[in-house]
Amino acid sequence: MKCVRTWVVLVGMLLAMAVSAPALADDKPVAMSEVGRLIDQDQTPQEVLAVMAERGVSFRVSKTAVKRLEKWGFTEAQIELVRKIAAGEKIDLDSEPGHTGEEGAGEGEADGAGEAKDAFGVGYPNPDDFHAAEQKRIERAVKNAGIGYKRIELTRCTIYCSERRVRALVPMLKKLEADLIAKFPDSVTNACSPKSAHIVVIDGVSEWRNWVQSCFDSYEKDGIRYSFGPEADPRPQLVAGGGYMLPYATATHADKLGNNEAVARNVAYSLGHLMMGQAGGEGQPDGLQTGFGDLAEAMAHGTPSVMVYSYEKRELEGEDAWKRTVAQLFKDKKIKGPAAPWTYETSTMKPEHYAEVWSLVSTLAEAPEKFAEAVGMVRNKEAPMADAVRKSYGMDDRKLMGIWHKWVNR
Repeated sequence: MKCVRTWVVLVGMLLAMAVSAPALADDKPVAMSEVGRLIDQDQTPQEVLAVMAERGVSFRVSKTAVKRLEKWGFTEAQIELVRKIAAGEKIDLDSEPGHTGEEGAGEGEADGAGEAKDAFGVGYPNPDDFHAAEQKRIERAVKNAGIGYKRIELTRCTIYCSERRVRALVPMLKKLEADLIAKFPDSVTNACSPKSAHIVVIDGVSEWRNWVQSCFDSYEKDGIRYSFGPEADPRPQLVAGGGYMLPYATATHADKLGNNEAVARNVAYSLGHLMMGQAGGEGQPDGLQTGFGDLAEAMAHGTPSVMVYSYEKRELEGEDAWKRTVAQLFKDKKIKGPAAPWTYETSTMKPEHYAEVWSLVSTLAEAPEKFAEAVGMVRNKEAPMADAVRKSYGMDDRKLMGIWHKWVNR
């Protein structure tokens, strides 16, 4: 089997955004029809909730109403606040856990991010309104691209794809989510707010072109801009590519991957990549994120294969080729130590580097609690990854090298 997959990484920074509730002259309680109208005008659920809090609502929060609110992107926490408003309670959104009124704020930037932990177990999620805003951007892009794909919300991710892809990809994703949750502590698997790892799979050349355009238009509508490629416009380069990654979403051009297995492998990788992106935070090394993505792919498909940056020679062929590649690196004394992989950057990583970081992350993941502790130190900026590993595992580099070598050669 030829284990070669090509993607393009898009690294971007979210610009600061200021979002305010829509100004309306009407002071009557908000009707359900007005909620729909505001959503159609591209107001976010959080903005509409602010209007409800100010004016009250004229509808009962029945099962039918809940379904309509969910369809419009309202989270469970937001719907619960609508219930309180409908019951005549006065709601101060600024004091509600996880509701800051600043949709789209970056991880750890919004006041109330800490309180949001209580709404979602032991993890480190973004506030619910952050997820709602991100989902709104993706939904808007799907609509404007005219691709009409289904949205399937799972436990940790939301996938957007054709009906044909749903049947092939959703069962695999469900099992992978369950396996990741069973294997790793909450501080890793709860790092994604529920359903907030957004995975888009596009079939068709013209559909891909439309998607890329509408996706970046949708982000720019909310004041988020990514600089990449000629003249800082990412669109021309990405239209010709096989996919890209944003901090909270990935997109795959299925036509470029050649077969259904390759698409499924990229989707599995995407879940791991996005999950670790949030678990490890902004300062994590590239190798941690790519290594965990490939670990997730291997959990789903038995072996890793995905490399997320395009460059020249990228051949690693044959079953279990990555492990044999690392074993040969050990034999040739080309492994510089357990700290070296954390210095690799995706823009210059070669196939053997991907294999190296995957094998190191997989070795560390054999002790999930210690692995999660090290990731937490990195996320909280308490220590760089190399020091975090030494502290959480209580080992020096020589002993870590021995354990790594044993894992590769077993």
